Amino acid sequence: MEVRHKQATIDKLTHENATLKRLKFAAGREHFNAEQRRLLEDTLDADLQAVAWWC
Repeated sequence: MEVRHKQATIDKLTHENATLKRLKFAAGREHFNAEQRRLLEDTLDADLQAVAWWC
């Protein structure tokens, strides 16, 4: 059970890292309006808090 939990945490962090990289490096190619960026940042913050809670 612990191995599954750790793997789920690794998978979630990998996904979050990929999302953050897309945000950082896509800034020159893609433009988010203020509402889109706020929603994405809110979602990322909630996900990161959830991961921190599990760790």
